Amino acid sequence: MKPSQIAIVLIAVGGVFGVMSLLWPAAVGGKRAYTQEDALEYQQASLELHNQTHANGPTDDESGGSVYEHEHDDHEHGPKDDAALKAAQTRMDAIEATRDAAIHKGQSTAGVFKWLGILTVAGGIFTHFATRGRE
Repeated sequence: MKPSQIAIVLIAVGGVFGVMSLLWPAAVGGKRAYTQEDALEYQQASLELHNQTHANGPTDDESGGSVYEHEHDDHEHGPKDDAALKAAQTRMDAIEATRDAAIHKGQSTAGVFKWLGILTVAGGIFTHFATRGRE
């Protein structure tokens, strides 16, 4: 095989790696890695966390004033249940970790494909110009 043919092959293979770096995350991540059931579980956990947060009454940030100012409000916020709030937050954190993993699935492999493509194309260009005068 001539050096010019090697250069063309390297550039073509680099281009294929570049295209694969763009298509790979869509092929393995996103909706393929995160199902409707996962989304429904996320919504339920989010609702549970919301309910537990607001069942404990407003915080200083939510109420606009100190908690002391709202101690004499006429409405009840319900009993504090820190264990249920902590459990809801723990469940939500675990589900968010699963969701984030699904979103980022395939990104590291895509990065490898991208750099392989860049290096292979660069090698092909270098080979082309290095052997240009010898043929």
